[in-house]
Amino acid sequence: MKYRRIVITGVPGTGKTTLSKKIGERLGLKVLNVSVDFLESKGIRERSSSGGEILVDLDELRTVLLKEEGILESHLLCEFSLPDSVVIVLRCEPTILKKRLLGRSYTPEKIGENLECEALDYCSQMARMNYGRVFELDTSHRSSEESVEEVVSILNGFSEGDSSIDFSDYLL
Repeated sequence: MKYRRIVITGVPGTGKTTLSKKIGERLGLKVLNVSVDFLESKGIRERSSSGGEILVDLDELRTVLLKEEGILESHLLCEFSLPDSVVIVLRCEPTILKKRLLGRSYTPEKIGENLECEALDYCSQMARMNYGRVFELDTSHRSSEESVEEVVSILNGFSEGDSSIDFSDYLL
């Protein structure tokens, strides 16, 4: 592998955890899910004073992740850069994403926020700002196996991923 890290990011429900595990198995790489448990184990998660929204010290998280190699996955990873990384942003059509998030029992408010982020291309825009070059992969109609094949093609330089992903019409 020509990078120390494969960063998999995107809004919740796009398939980051599933795809990362399968890529890790395929390539024999360690997978680090930057989950609530991981954040708590590193002491970098805290609750807001209202007790609702979870706040994360992104500078502290970045410092911890600079020591890691392999596949790193989280929606938070678009918020800062990690050197020597290839970045893949997973995308999903909002109508399909909504069904996935409903299956996770997300609140209507949280579903709305995530659909808006997807329609506005938030993770891709932030990743481009922080990393420069990123690859996008639309998981809406791909099986996890097809997505793994596409990621491997990206990593081997045979694919540029999906271009022209635009879900902004969802906002109309």
